[in-house]
Amino acid sequence: MSLHCQRIEPPHFTPDMPWLVLLHGLFGSGDDWQALCPLLSEWPILRVDLPGHGASASMRVRDFSEMRQQLALTLRVQGVKRCWLIGYSLGGRIAMDFAASCAGEEAAGLLGLLVEGGNPGLMDGAQRQMRVVRNVFVMSLYPLCCRTGAVRGSLPI
Repeated sequence: MSLHCQRIEPPHFTPDMPWLVLLHGLFGSGDDWQALCPLLSEWPILRVDLPGHGASASMRVRDFSEMRQQLALTLRVQGVKRCWLIGYSLGGRIAMDFAASCAGEEAAGLLGLLVEGGNPGLMDGAQRQMRVVRNVFVMSLYPLCCRTGAVRGSLPI
């Protein structure tokens, strides 16, 4: 099953045009890109809801390998043959992983990346474990912040 996404085609759309594929950050959805889309109105846009987010909330992946497969499937199902991956935070990391690992048709069709606030991840096992502990703590605060109206910027992240 492919990921949920929203297609936005410009009036002069042709199938050979390169797409802008927008990948949101953690806790987000494709709707997070809504304010940017009018500025990109000359391009076909694919706003993707990543697994566990938005309308893809019921979908799960175990690792980046499965995420790459889901993204590749989604691009195929949507008929996206050439694209730029544009990612914020988690979406940026997914874009970098996809670019570093893709081959064949996907590699030929990937024109480039634009990443904001993303990084390739921690290489040291101890640092990764500390990040997991910290993220579990921050996620435990998330429901409380939503109930009290606190903004995400006030979380210790």
